[in-house]
This record gives sequence, structure tokens and C-alpha cells, in this order.
Amino acid sequence: MLKAEFEDTGFTYEVVSITQSTQPTDLLTDRQRRFMIEALQRGYYDSPRECSLTDLAAALDVGKSTASRVLHNAEETVVKEFFAELIE
Repeated sequence: MLKAEFEDTGFTYEVVSITQSTQPTDLLTDRQRRFMIEALQRGYYDSPRECSLTDLAAALDVGKSTASRVLHNAEETVVKEFFAELIE
């Protein structure tokens, strides 16, 4: 443990911050990740959009409302994680 090593050597230290890094791939379910990747590859997030929600849903073989819900939940997770330190 780093703390023990510092204390053994007599090294003086101060903990200023502790953060936990989350792997982006750990934030989403497999389904959410698949939908987001498909949306990115098809240009759903481009400006202007290269792919509509209807087109994306068809490519994923799901209804438009399902595609919307899965993307919204994934987007919520990603955005909240990205801004977590700012809204605490």
C-alpha cells in the first residue's frame, strides 16, 4: 500500500484529492453500448444528422420508441458521469 511505503520512508505527504476512474465501457449495458455504437457509426449524433431515429431503429430491428428509450437511458448515464464532479 502506498501509504505504508510513504510512512516507512518517512516521506511527508498530503492527500489533496481522490478520484475513481470509470471505464466508459463499464457505464453502459451491452445493449446500450450496441445502440450507441450503431448510432455513432450511422451519424445519428452528427450535425446535421445522417441517420434518423426511425432509420436507426430499423437498422437495430426494434421499434422507434424502444430505440429512443435505450438511447435516452444510455445518454443519461454518460452525461451524468461526465458532469458528476460539477454537480455534487
